Amino acid sequence: MSGLILCYALSVTILESIFFLYASDRYGYDERQVGLIFAGMGLLAASVQGGIRHISARLGDHRMTLLGALLLSTGLLFATAWEELGFLLVLLGVAATGRALIQPGALSLFSQTATSPEETGQVMGLQQSAQSLGRIIGPALGGFAFDVISPRAPFVLAGVIMGTAALVWWRKFGATAALRDPSLDRTAGGDDVV
Repeated sequence: MSGLILCYALSVTILESIFFLYASDRYGYDERQVGLIFAGMGLLAASVQGGIRHISARLGDHRMTLLGALLLSTGLLFATAWEELGFLLVLLGVAATGRALIQPGALSLFSQTATSPEETGQVMGLQQSAQSLGRIIGPALGGFAFDVISPRAPFVLAGVIMGTAALVWWRKFGATAALRDPSLDRTAGGDDVV
């Protein structure tokens, strides 16, 4: 599961670190315009997370996390596939929705891996370490892809990273009862895998 958290942090920080460069290069945007786009993404994510309890109850944390990973991957992968700003904004909205689902779902599942109350701090520390590692590597990876490959490459790279994590997640949990039946989700324990 820490692999999923690492991939999530990599993908998100690639987006966060290079989006200004991309928007400035492609659309001539400045800090204010990029800030408004990020604010819109944040408001959308907050709106989705406002109903997260109901979404989690309906889907279960495993499925909600998978759906979030798929949406985040799809949004990032195709965000720059078309030149029109409207497509970029819609696909960033898809990515923001995925981000809003994956974070609470993965954190909930991660916390459930603790076998005792004493182990909770250790488990959550591992999750924070995975996120920190992603936040260190992500910007460098995104900047390298932007400079060496193309301005669109970081989006594709982030989408592929998250898509790979979603595929591994599906492979691990796709055939389990917890993925089919959300009522089993809370008792599913959890292994330390993506």
